[in-house]
Amino acid sequence: MPLPRAIILSEIMRGKSFELTKDIFTIGRTEDNDICIPDGTLSSKHAELRKDGDAYKVVDVGSTNGTRINGERIMESPLSSSDILQVGGIEILYDCEDTAHKQSNTTQTNINLDMDTNLGLKDMQNINPIKTGGGPAEGGTGGKKGFVAVIALLSIVVLVLLGMVAMKLMG
Repeated sequence: MPLPRAIILSEIMRGKSFELTKDIFTIGRTEDNDICIPDGTLSSKHAELRKDGDAYKVVDVGSTNGTRINGERIMESPLSSSDILQVGGIEILYDCEDTAHKQSNTTQTNINLDMDTNLGLKDMQNINPIKTGGGPAEGGTGGKKGFVAVIALLSIVVLVLLGMVAMKLMG
């Protein structure tokens, strides 16, 4: 059975994979961590991945910018396959082959891992216009009202652009 692993999704180290072979893995921005990510949004000691039975759990160890799983701030929580762990501004995919924890090949951010795509994860960071509750800092823009506002704004932009094209063609 393949070992669980943590895969960096954010641009700074995108694609870097860490096989979880020990009982505790430390995550932080300094080199004395098992998973060192030199990013200012991480604390020097940010979080730990701790073996919990056959899987791992994540524990925030007093970080400044917090730890989230699938957008929800946590202090300690078990991990399931395809969970997106966010430490500071860095997103990490937790991947394990344990069928008890495996949900699908689609992450919480709806990125299909079986499909080759040119989408940049940096372009999609943490903004979910239909997430209920919270403002942009919490990953949402206010639920359905936010979604309607985004659609209305995009419609206005399209109409203005079409008007400009029409005026150019007529003039």
